[in-house]
Amino acid sequence: MVILNGDRAHSVITDSEGRFRFRGVVPPYDLTVVDPNSWWERLIEFKGLTRANPALSMSGAVEYFRLATLLGAIGGVGFPLPDGASIEVGLTQAESDIFLVTIDEVTSFSTFAWEGPSSYSGSLVGVFTQRHPDGTLDFLKAGAITPFEIEEGEERAVDLVLDRPVETETTTISADAGAYGSWWATEFASFRIFGEDFPGRPHEVMPPLPELTTIPAEGARISLIGFLPGFRAAAVSIVDAVPGGETVLELPSEIVLDTLSPEPDAELATFTPRLEWTPVQGATSYVVEVEGGDTFSKWILPPTVNFLELPDHGEGVFRLRSGRSYFWTVVATMDAGHTPDELADPDVTVRPRYWAGSREYMAQGSFSIEP
Repeated sequence: MVILNGDRAHSVITDSEGRFRFRGVVPPYDLTVVDPNSWWERLIEFKGLTRANPALSMSGAVEYFRLATLLGAIGGVGFPLPDGASIEVGLTQAESDIFLVTIDEVTSFSTFAWEGPSSYSGSLVGVFTQRHPDGTLDFLKAGAITPFEIEEGEERAVDLVLDRPVETETTTISADAGAYGSWWATEFASFRIFGEDFPGRPHEVMPPLPELTTIPAEGARISLIGFLPGFRAAAVSIVDAVPGGETVLELPSEIVLDTLSPEPDAELATFTPRLEWTPVQGATSYVVEVEGGDTFSKWILPPTVNFLELPDHGEGVFRLRSGRSYFWTVVATMDAGHTPDELADPDVTVRPRYWAGSREYMAQGSFSIEP
């Protein structure tokens, strides 16, 4: 179901191909997409749209994927894997989201995805890594099947042997968490092996990478995440690693984004509270998420507003409930290409979330509704 301007009287059900139509719409306008197959209330709302032909996704980015299933048999590695070790497999595809599988058995069914034509042609790449308690990540072995072709919907058994060393370099990481130094960590945002960009874990709370870090010779991106006391707010910066040199990551010396209202853990007497946060200069969009009980919803807002009045769409769509506690998060995205209109661009099939130079600020709050 798609709702226009928050009014369920102006809602339509998409056709079998996910298409919908509203007539006489005056921009700017809001569109709410409701997941009809979710067992809980789940929606995403794009605010301040102006384009005439939006393409919307429940994830908040434009994604059109082809899917296929592989029964992967991995060779060249002893099983069971040692502690901290994993095998990740991906399909090389320019400007494509990366879908991984972590294999802890000899074989594992895996679903892979790519954007574009129903026939995929590229390479199937696998890498064997091991994470150590001190944060070090070792790139042990890799392998590839080139050329590799598969059709959408196909199910196939594939043997992938990891028998080639990964060429590596080192980089010296210099990190300054600024105002976000209550707890901070550096991490791989992504790394490239045999032409495949494998995503790292830029938001995970893990031991920082060592100052002298080994990276694949093909390239890597390093993230710095820092938190305020109590983890109430955070900042993330991602840059290209500098092989053989210094990789410098810095976060602001002053707090950039924080929640203003409601007060933390406030008990509210309204079912439509107003969430407000500090405006961030240079933001391209704000993303607000609300979660509690059987509710998870997301709003993508233009950078011109720094508040959201939660709606009451009724049962099965979005409605706060008395006696329930809720958590909410606001993210300020600083990179180009993330306005609501750009995220609804039908000509962009896949938009990676992180890349070199990426910067985001996050803050979170909580509230409850009176019984």
